[in-house]
Amino acid sequence: MPNFPEVHRCEYATNGVSEAAHTVLLIPDAEVQPSHVQALTRRAVEQTLAVRTSRAEVAVSAYRAGNY
Repeated sequence: MPNFPEVHRCEYATNGVSEAAHTVLLIPDAEVQPSHVQALTRRAVEQTLAVRTSRAEVAVSAYRAGNY
């Protein structure tokens, strides 16, 4: 699981053939700049794949923390 403060949850699923992950990021309103959100998203994908490189897909949803 990605390990940094903006990670709200990370879930994994498999159908026996392929495996996927979904990570939800909650971004503080003061940090919602496109480049920062993109960097956090990239970090979440990299850390999720590092745990298990066999994953076929990593989806990331990013929300403003104040609106979630």
